[in-house]
Amino acid sequence: MALKLGEMLVESGIITQAELDETLKSQVIFGGKIGTNLIEMGYIEEEELAQFLSKKLGVPCAGKEQLINLHPGALKLIPKEIVRKYRVVPLGLDKKKLYVAMEDPSNLAPSMKSLL
Repeated sequence: MALKLGEMLVESGIITQAELDETLKSQVIFGGKIGTNLIEMGYIEEEELAQFLSKKLGVPCAGKEQLINLHPGALKLIPKEIVRKYRVVPLGLDKKKLYVAMEDPSNLAPSMKSLL
């Protein structure tokens, strides 16, 4: 059985079990995603969470600079419907390779793969 994000963060020593428990209680009341709640409660920084998820998922993490300086040609290569549906941002273009950032890289459905 796969570990949940909070459990992985505790096992890695990034947050404590008490911090996770408090965040889960807050999540029951206010909703939202566990990662967002951990950030809002001050238990983890956004960059630290992004780097952790990058390592766990085996995908590179897009930096703020990359997200600010988008390649104009890359922006035209992904239809707006795909951008909205998969919450993907085209970052750059290198010869015939298109680099994208996604909110959730685990949400790369087979239909999306065929488009890229």
